[in-house]
Order: sequence, then structure tokens, then C-alpha cells
Amino acid sequence: MSATYKFNCKVVEVLTVGETITAHAITFSADIIKERPSWSNNYLLDMQTSIQGGYQKYLGVDKTKALRMATLNVLNIQSLSLDFFSKFKLQLDIDYDNSTARKKEILKTLGFSAYYADAASGNQESLVSLLNQFKENMTADLETEITTKGMNPAIITGIKTQVPGMSAANTVQEAAKGSKKLLTDAAVNELNDLYKKIIAICKVGRKVFKDDKAKKDLFSFAKTLKALRGANKGGGDNPPPQPPAQ
Repeated sequence: MSATYKFNCKVVEVLTVGETITAHAITFSADIIKERPSWSNNYLLDMQTSIQGGYQKYLGVDKTKALRMATLNVLNIQSLSLDFFSKFKLQLDIDYDNSTARKKEILKTLGFSAYYADAASGNQESLVSLLNQFKENMTADLETEITTKGMNPAIITGIKTQVPGMSAANTVQEAAKGSKKLLTDAAVNELNDLYKKIIAICKVGRKVFKDDKAKKDLFSFAKTLKALRGANKGGGDNPPPQPPAQ
């Protein structure tokens, strides 16, 4: 009987989520190792190296560094962009409180009406569309009008600066998600073992930071996977076995 995967997501997603969570564990290694002393002596660094090597080993992806950086950039730019958009919308609501029709027209022109709701819920494609339409339609005249009303110019600049990075990172990430390679039973078993170790880091991290929600969430496989996919779906911290999926 062929070996089956013990995780409910793609191989590239296990590697990317695992690398992200392991990076958090390394950042907070003093607290993590205090809870789990057996992970001293470079255990977390060795884990990181194994995951990074997995892109080439299991996926055949040559530009592994570009892939990893693109994926991490997507997560970071997504968070930054949504923060800027939230601030922009809040200030626009304040400044155009007595001009509802004009406010609606501006939001439609800049892409909010079509893309903001989905982008705010984590959809990366909608965020890319929102960023591009915002930059394209934010003319000098419109920017002057909005900032004259009271908008902080730094918010508009902040949104514009996210456009090229998000578009490029999203393109590389999507290409990597489609990577496929026929794996042997031995490779599947290795990946299952790697996934098990990632989940162990999740469990320890969530225990260590049980009273700090922000840090605790950094060690959620499900939430990290959801952010990576940019959609309202994903595997849990201990998802049931599924058929092979790459």
C-alpha cells in the first residue's frame, strides 16, 4: 500500500507554513526552549534548514529563496496593505461625513466597492486588484482633494508603495503553488514526519504564549495556512489524513 499524507494541504503549503512558524519559534527561542529544553543545541535552526531544503527536494523548485521570500512578502504586504486601507477608509468616512454621494463615488473609483470586502477577508487576488485600481485611479487632482479634506498623505503613499511588491510576490507564490513532483513513499513519510514536528512546535508555542493572543496565533498552523492561501479555508492544527495532494 502506498504511503499517504497525514496533512490536509499541499506540500508547498506545509513547507511554507512550517518555515514561517519555525521562524517565529527561532525569534522566541528563549521562551520556547525554556518550555522544551530538548530543543536546545540548534534543533530549531536544523528544522529550518530541513524545511528550506524541502522546496528543492520535494517540489523541484529551483529558485527556492525567491519562493520563500515571495511567500513571506505576501503575508507581510497583505497585513500592511489592509492596515493602510482600513485607515484610509476611516479617515474618508470622517472627512466626507456630510458628502455621502461623493464618498461613495471615490470608494468606487478607487476599487473599494468591488474589492475591499474580499481583500479584508484575506483574498489575495482581490487585494492585488484593489491595490492596482487604487494606484491607477488616485490622480493628482483626487489626491489633492482628499488630502485637503484632512487625509494623512502618508496613508496614500503607503498604499501606493505596496503595489509592485504585492503583485510580484503574489505571482511567484501562485506559480510555486502549482509545482508538482511525483514523490516516493519514503519522501511522503519524510514529509509526514516533518509535518508532525511542525505541529509539535505549534503546540509548544501556543502553550508558552497562552496568555498572549497575538503571539499564540503565530503558532497556529490553521491561521498561518489561511493567511497563505488568502481564502476562508484551511487545515486545522491537527487535520485528518487526506489523499495525496501537492
